[in-house]
Order: sequence, then structure tokens, then C-alpha cells
Amino acid sequence: MAAKGAGENMSFKYNYYSGLGNYFKDPTSQDLNISANGLSLIRGSIIVGLAPYAHRLHDQELLEWKIKTMLTFIDPTKYKVKYIDSLEQSEKVAVAYFIGMVCAQIHMQSIYKIRHMQHLTNRGIESVSTQKK
Repeated sequence: MAAKGAGENMSFKYNYYSGLGNYFKDPTSQDLNISANGLSLIRGSIIVGLAPYAHRLHDQELLEWKIKTMLTFIDPTKYKVKYIDSLEQSEKVAVAYFIGMVCAQIHMQSIYKIRHMQHLTNRGIESVSTQKK
């Protein structure tokens, strides 16, 4: 499945805070641009929140839904949100959450070279006590 504009670079601008203290002290923050392309959107939508290679366990229909959701609401040639005004409020929240998670995935990979971010509730992640017995 090829994305329109898959090879073209796009950028998205967002507020960047160096830490929580910075967020409270300087609500204006500094702007940061991340360059990405349509393939980054597709890859991000597939792997967001999963362990390495965990997407291979998903059915094709689920992977297609994730890709289609991202490409339906983000124009990969202009990196603009589209069709969001046609949704009712709870649908907007669900779509915005998913798009936000994909953008966070792309940010972490681009800036910090972290390839996979996982939810703490994922299978295989266990809590480890730091207290001595």
C-alpha cells in the first residue's frame, strides 16, 4: 500500500518543553519542527505502542485500519488535518488520541532515536522493585 506523498518530506510544528519545570515556567515554550514523510506516518501508525516486531502478530485488517485511519485524517503531502470537523466529539477524541500517539512515536524516533515506545500495560513489561529486602 503506497501513500500519496510517501517520498516527500513534510514537517510538523509543536511546542517543545525541555522538562516539566520548563512547562510551568515558560508556557510559550520554543517551537520545534520535525521532518517526516508519508512512510513515517504509515510506519508510526503500525508500530505505535508496540514492542519490536509485535505488529507481525496483528491481523492484516487491523494493520490496514491503523494505516487508513492515519491517512484519512492527515494529508501526507501537506501534513494537515482533514475531515475532523465531520466527526462528532467522541470520534474526534479517539482520532486525535491516535494521531497524537503516532506523532509522539515519530518525535521520539527523530529526536531521541528511540525506535519503539510501549505502553506500560503491554504483555512482557513487568514492574521491578528497587527496594532491598
